[in-house]
Amino acid sequence: MTEQEFEKHLDDMNKHEGVFWDMLNDEDEIRSKLETIQNELEKITKPCFEETMRSYAMFTKRLNKNG
Repeated sequence: MTEQEFEKHLDDMNKHEGVFWDMLNDEDEIRSKLETIQNELEKITKPCFEETMRSYAMFTKRLNKNG
C-alpha cells in the first residue's frame, strides 16, 4: 500500500467509524437525522397525549349516590 493509499484508507476508516460511534459533535450525520426524525415523531404524536379539560372533568367528577 502506498502512502497515498494508506492516507485514503485512514480517511475512509475515520468516516466509517463516525457511522458506528457517536462523535458527540454537531456534524454527526446520524445524530442529525435522528433528531429530525424524533422532532417529527413528537409533532405527530403530541395530540395523542393531550387531554382536553372537558373529558378530564367528566371522568374525574364525583358520582352522586342518588343518581
